[in-house]
Amino acid sequence: MKNKIKLISLALLVQFNCLEMIHANQQMNLADFPHYQVTSRSEIYPLIEKAYVDIFSSKLNQSLCLATGDFTNISVTLGLSSEKSVEISNLCKVKTKNSFKHFSREYTIVFDPEKKLPFDSWTNLSGMTYLIFDRQVSYEKLKLMLVHELAISIDGKSKLLYTGFLRHQNTFEGMSFDIQDNKVKAFNFAARDDFQHAFATIRATEIEKYLLSQKPPSIVNHNECTSQFKKYLDFIRSNKSTEFVKKPQLNALDYLINRMNDVESEKYNESNYAEHLNMMTDPSIKLDDRHLGRVTFCQYMSYPMFSSNNYYSMFSNGPRPRTGGGWGGGEGDSDSGSDASALVEKDLLKLNTQ
Repeated sequence: MKNKIKLISLALLVQFNCLEMIHANQQMNLADFPHYQVTSRSEIYPLIEKAYVDIFSSKLNQSLCLATGDFTNISVTLGLSSEKSVEISNLCKVKTKNSFKHFSREYTIVFDPEKKLPFDSWTNLSGMTYLIFDRQVSYEKLKLMLVHELAISIDGKSKLLYTGFLRHQNTFEGMSFDIQDNKVKAFNFAARDDFQHAFATIRATEIEKYLLSQKPPSIVNHNECTSQFKKYLDFIRSNKSTEFVKKPQLNALDYLINRMNDVESEKYNESNYAEHLNMMTDPSIKLDDRHLGRVTFCQYMSYPMFSSNNYYSMFSNGPRPRTGGGWGGGEGDSDSGSDASALVEKDLLKLNTQ
């Protein structure tokens, strides 16, 4: 018994020293925080399963069901037991047979009692989702983190190029377009690294708000859109050099994608960053979306859309940041843009499903 008490005391001392060391060192790593990997026997596992049942029982049902596919895909994409995946699949009002499988998701719980980490959740390239709590596990917060990470992994606008936009509008048909067109350039820039992560964060946040309020996302005015975009972009860029998560053993494809992203990021973020940022937020760049109507590029890229087979969304591993200002909530949201409300139930998730 005495030896056991000594071991517990030593473990607590090590954890405390780690937190003190992290406080003095900007290079924070999740491996330095007390954490454990979730298994089917973990106390939190039934809560994770219950949270997904609640999520699929919400008005997001049709959208999520179209994007996640049958119970086998649900099991892989959500990291759930076969029994619970069948239960969730049975909640789907629209059945879809989709052979595409996303990464096999697993979970790690991380305890950050002093809230030193600047984000709440993160899914790395190997499919490990880190869920970060302070002193206790909040069920409502758990639901928001899970729906955020799910929205990121089935994001239909991740790495979206102008050709993809045209296909979604059913207007592609082999038409030619000018690569110097500002709309084409905007899509090219938005598909890269920091810009892509910032827009993806906005879209996932809108899904969180939808889950909380049960009100479909609205189209925010252009000025609010650019303000949100710059806020998340600043967060991502300011925390870019911080090593939050130990990189897993990647396969060759993951490694090449990482290298390409690193090169792209280094080339455009520093040398042409201001020019590209202005293009992302230029009110004169307008798109005619068949559901949203005529919107600015920023408004279009900030509105969520899911896909069941968007390859690149699998490799979107940005954080759910703690940025303040009503993060993840639905309070004070305007009810503007009600003309777009049908999109969520009707066609939110149909990009590239043909």
